[in-house]
This record gives sequence, structure tokens and C-alpha cells, in this order.
Amino acid sequence: MTQKLTLDAAFPSVIPVPATLQALVAAVNDGRLDPSELGGDFGLYFDPVANKSSWFARSPTPSTLYAAEQLAGFGHSGDGSIYAIWRAPTGGFPVVYLGSEGDSYALAGSFDQFLQLIATQDWAGDEDVAANPDFQAWVCSQGLDIPATADEITDAAEIAYPDFSGWCDEAVEGTLSADTPTPAQPAKAVIGAVDDIHSDTDLWTLAVAAIGQRIDSPAVQALVQRIGAKPLAPATPRNDRSSTSSKAFGIEISASCTVHHRAYWPMRKEGRLWATYVTRIMIERPYSGPLPRGLFWSMSQDDLDALGTKETRGVLKIPCWVMPSPREDLAIEATTSKAHAFERLWLSLPEERDHIIASADYEKEKPLVYVEDAFFAAWCALNGLLRVDKFTPTQIGPLHDRRMTPLQFLHGPCERLLWSGDLAPDNRDFVSAYFDGTLVPDAQRWVTDIKTVFGASNHFRSEGEAMTEDRWGNFECIAPFIQRRYEEWQRGDLKAVWKG
Repeated sequence: MTQKLTLDAAFPSVIPVPATLQALVAAVNDGRLDPSELGGDFGLYFDPVANKSSWFARSPTPSTLYAAEQLAGFGHSGDGSIYAIWRAPTGGFPVVYLGSEGDSYALAGSFDQFLQLIATQDWAGDEDVAANPDFQAWVCSQGLDIPATADEITDAAEIAYPDFSGWCDEAVEGTLSADTPTPAQPAKAVIGAVDDIHSDTDLWTLAVAAIGQRIDSPAVQALVQRIGAKPLAPATPRNDRSSTSSKAFGIEISASCTVHHRAYWPMRKEGRLWATYVTRIMIERPYSGPLPRGLFWSMSQDDLDALGTKETRGVLKIPCWVMPSPREDLAIEATTSKAHAFERLWLSLPEERDHIIASADYEKEKPLVYVEDAFFAAWCALNGLLRVDKFTPTQIGPLHDRRMTPLQFLHGPCERLLWSGDLAPDNRDFVSAYFDGTLVPDAQRWVTDIKTVFGASNHFRSEGEAMTEDRWGNFECIAPFIQRRYEEWQRGDLKAVWKG
């Protein structure tokens, strides 16, 4: 005889048991429904409250035990991920997902909505696998409609409860308790709060203004509301993309919290939310708003050639035209797949390549771990490879006078970073080829020269092993090798097959 499901041990006293969950358990125990064949890979399973502490940390802590008391686990997936009802600090009892790989987010605003969610065809996850008709009929018998798509529920939940992932982070970090104040959510910007956004502002101007702005900014909200799209949800490092679109207007807006652009790095967190920025906007027909001067949908490729710089992208050699842009941090590109007209216009933050990202947390474990990186950054500064408008003589002067060490330069003027946008354009290919080792022979790579001069990089030295010190004498040992590679690159003897 199959053991009957019981849910009492899974529910802490602070979370009420939904009536529809009780009805679902009764239907399973009566043999009317199979608990493992309700929707997709979801299976009904009731986990004792204390067991959920192990999702946050291998060994229980006061913080993880408190977190477990705020969750009622009622299901698992095949990979061990947990479905639970969360007692949200801001109110409500949404259904949340605790992934086996560490991702966490709100799935549905309530348990009733979760039932609607897993009854959709979307949730089955495969066009060839139909949603369970017996379960769908049962959901309808509870007075619940089945939405056309799962997105209707999941999008609303992510927007209503964007702080769940941050709440989980606090539990893992050991800072969560009954006394932890709930951080105030950033106030939503009000459209019209800035002078340059008016009700009659055209779509193109709104789109250009939104690139690089936070999703809660007046510029972004003005564009989203104008096209009637759903709000953008804050992203997290594990789920670092958010998007919204309007087919009627031919506009798709994409946002991220992990922006590959030096001006937006490192990631910024406010309370339990990560700052999320609009990074790209795609415009296609039936967009009927204004286009940049000289562009129109039916123009030929010859006309595009006259306006922009033609490039080819990817293995399919898709034609792309880089158009003139009103500002440095905005790229405008046109793409086509037809013989005589372009189909899409892309507005985006130009992506930069990160060469050095020095983590302060890593340096706590290995204080000299970035010394060799600092040697390279200092050499670039001393030899004119950096942009003069970003690194002034006042910043670089102390390096020339040896009043600042290379590591101090990396920590200070470089702000722990060296990105492609920091380099003079003519030198970016050299750094990609030599420092990053992009498709050049091993003998001509930075890592090989480091090994030749110092035996090993500090990155790879074991605890207790002597580290290369942040001294100018050590810099002078490696500098001739960098100079030699730079001269080889200038002569064409250090040449990457593909240039980043």
C-alpha cells in the first residue's frame, strides 16, 4: 500500500497551509492524481522544516535555521531543486524556487497561481509532451483558470518579489535573523521626474535615453509604459538577464546586472536588489516611430554603406552596419538578412573586454595575488598604451617618479580594473594577443614570460610559498619581456589569428 502524504512537518507555524494544497494532497492520497506527474519535472514532496537549512549551508547556522523557518517545502524536481512557500518579509506567501545549482527566485505570487503555472503547456517544457489532462481538469475543478503561457505568472512574481535571491544571500552569509530589518525597496521613479522626458517625446528619443539607465529610472519607465510592455524585473548574478517587449511597437528591451562595461562594474547592490541596467534595445518592424537621420526601412544595402561602416558577424557572415552615434557609450547597428533592405536596428552599450579584475575579497586570502597583473598595468601606463583622457599625467606621474608601486597604481588610478576601454584604440589588439594570449603561440604569451622570469604567477602559488613582491626591482625584471613582445607585435611577428 502506498504511503499517504502528510504535510504537517513541512509547514512552520508562521505559514498557513493553502486550502488548495490540502485538496491536492487529498486527491493524491485518494489515488485520483499521481504526485510525480502533475506538471513538468515537479513532484509533490514534503520536506521537514529543518531540512531546508542544508540548501543554504552544509552545516546549520542560526541564520540558515531561521531561513528554513520562513519556508514550507512542498515539492522537488528531478535534480533536487526545492519548491517552497516563502513568508516574504514585505508580506505575502509566494512560491519560490531553490535550485540545485544555487539559483533562487520567485515563481508565483501564491500557491493557487503555482497550480495554474504547472498546469500550462509551457511548464511541460516540450511540445511533444502534453500537459497532464487529469491534473489540468483538477486545477479547473478548484475554480482556477489555466493561463495561455507560464510567463504571465512567473514575470509577475519576479517583479512582485525581486528580493528573494538577496534574502537567500543573507541567509548564506549568516546575517539573517528575526531581528534583521527588511531593507526598504528603492522607490520607483515617477515618469516626468526629469525635465527632458515629456508625454510627447518620440520613441527614438526615449530609446536612446534608456540605454545605460537603471530599470527604475524615469527614462526606462517612460519607454516601457509608452509601448505598453511589462516592467523589467531586477536581475541577479545567477539570472543576470531581464527583458520586456512589445510586438505591436516592434521593440524589445534587454537589461542586465552584469554589464560588460567598465562604467557599470563592479556590480552594485542596494539592500537585497542588484542594480540592473538597460544594455540593449532591438527595433524592428512594425516599429513606425522615427529612425536616425538618413535611415528608412526600405533602403538598399548601398544606401547603408553610404551611412555606416559595414562589418560581418559570426560564422554565418551576417552583414552589419555600424552607424554614427550621438555619444561614446552608445552603439547603433543595423542588420539585414534580405537582399535589399535592413530588418533590425540595435541600440546597445558597447561591450568592453576585461583584462584585469582585481577582487578585494581574493586579496584578503592572497594579498599579493595581483602583483604581476599590476606590473603589466604599470608598464602600459609608463609606455603610453593607456587613454590619456582616462589616465592623466597627475595619475601616472607618481609611477614615473617611483613614488607609487605598480600594485598601488592598480588599486588606485585603475580602481582594480584594466578594460579594453582603458587602452588607446591602437593598442587593444596587442593586449588581447599578448596579455590575454588570444590565439598566439604559447612562447609569446604573457603567462609564459611570467613563468620564465618569476617561476610561477602568484595566482598559482600555494599557501606559504614565497610570493613575487610588489617592488620596482621585480618590475624591471619583467619589463624588457613586455617591451620585446610589444616590438614583435609592431613588426607583425606577434600576430593573433583572431583579434579581440
